[in-house]
Amino acid sequence: MSNTTLTRITIPELPDSAAVAAVSRELKAVPHANRLTIRLGDDGTGIVSILSNHDLTDDDLSAAIRRAGFSVSRIETIDDALAVQMKEQAPARQASRNAALSGMEP
Repeated sequence: MSNTTLTRITIPELPDSAAVAAVSRELKAVPHANRLTIRLGDDGTGIVSILSNHDLTDDDLSAAIRRAGFSVSRIETIDDALAVQMKEQAPARQASRNAALSGMEP
């Protein structure tokens, strides 16, 4: 399995769906940044999540967002993101399995 990196970018002011579309369009032009989601927070902050099997540079991602007319306040990268996610979810999955098994009759 290849290493998957999750990059989260915080955009301090992302006002509406037109802004989301502009940022999305510019980020999709960055090689290997095609699996992305953008969430608008209640405070007007945008959170971009990009899942990639390739290295994405902060400079390329920031430049794309600037081309869309916005700024970046934070970029966070999580290497081997799928393994991290599986590890975080493991206790809940195990609890669910245990609950299902305890409901079975001997």
